[in-house]
Amino acid sequence: LGEGTMIRVRLLDEVSSSFSEAGQPFRSRVASDVIQDGQIVIPAGAEIDGKVAEVSTGHFGGHGSILLQPETITLENGSKFHLHAMVRSTPGSHLRVGSEGVITPGSRLKKDGLEYAGVGGGGMVVGAMLGGPVGMLAGGLVGAGLVTTHNLVSHPQANVEAGSYLMLTLTDQVQLVPAGSQGN
Repeated sequence: LGEGTMIRVRLLDEVSSSFSEAGQPFRSRVASDVIQDGQIVIPAGAEIDGKVAEVSTGHFGGHGSILLQPETITLENGSKFHLHAMVRSTPGSHLRVGSEGVITPGSRLKKDGLEYAGVGGGGMVVGAMLGGPVGMLAGGLVGAGLVTTHNLVSHPQANVEAGSYLMLTLTDQVQLVPAGSQGN
């Protein structure tokens, strides 16, 4: 199989930047036949296993991330083969995948905007009731400050639930050589 070949898999185990650890195994099942030259090379139902290569829970104002490293393909007859691939996308989820395959939470702009509007608006109403126009302005600023502080110390995590689809891309040409032997 050539570099760049896409493989659609369904994750069998949940992985998350909040609880997964580097080195932890993960399992997935091929969701669609991989066909080359009119022949099925990797049938749907084959298992692709790997490990969590890197995990970050985030830092001040940041977000969690996770990097999965697919390693082997196991066919239904039990044959195992080496695989060099990376996650390219997570169709149907709100997660983002960077150019190196690092999975991060999706954009928080809409959620953050709603939080600012809700808490800031609530602060303005309470401030107006307690202190008139000046209180309204102060209440809005206090509410916005609280949301900003919350957003800076909360760290959104990359959670990939069991059953989620992943698109893998081969990062190197792969010959289906048994995993116990030398080679790819």
